[in-house]
Amino acid sequence: MGTVLGAATVAMGLIAGAFYIFACGVMPGLARSDDRVYVEVMRDINDAFENPVFFLSFFGALVLTGVSAWQVRGTP
Repeated sequence: MGTVLGAATVAMGLIAGAFYIFACGVMPGLARSDDRVYVEVMRDINDAFENPVFFLSFFGALVLTGVSAWQVRGTP
């Protein structure tokens, strides 16, 4: 039970960190460029994010959290 909860916590932390870096670093940096560059870079970023590592961590965090919640149901 503790292993799944630990893995879920790490996976959620990784995803939260990715969103935080994106919101605090990437988006303000892109805001300084013109619209054409913004669209091109966002398309490139979206293509780069579509990889097995990101999908595994993104959906793995969701699945691990659900499994952990299922394991501790009924526990005070």
